[in-house]
Amino acid sequence: ASSANDESGVVYVYERVGAYWGDMLPSAILRPAQAVAGSGFGTSVAISGTAIVVGAAATESEGLPGRAYVFEEAVGGWTGEINEVAELIPSESMNRDWFGVAAAIKDEVIIVGAACFGSTGKAFHT
Repeated sequence: ASSANDESGVVYVYERVGAYWGDMLPSAILRPAQAVAGSGFGTSVAISGTAIVVGAAATESEGLPGRAYVFEEAVGGWTGEINEVAELIPSESMNRDWFGVAAAIKDEVIIVGAACFGSTGKAFHT
């Protein structure tokens, strides 16, 4: 893995096998295809059905707005290393707005928070 991948964060997916959660290893590792060191990938995580949304609120430290990434479960399940199917960026952003600090998903709607947008914060939806 590159140094950007080593410092950008990852999200681990665990699936329960049997009656309890103990002694498990991750079944999948989620990471963005274009990893940015210090991005804060994993700041927020939300799941609905076969989709997972992951926020990366600190991407702006590289001069970019924060991001949120959408991952979908493959036909074979949550296994191996998985890259995003979509990258979400804010329709408008401000320096250090922390887009991606919060995320929620329900059915076909994703909401991503930008806690420091202006003086009040803002939520963006798909």
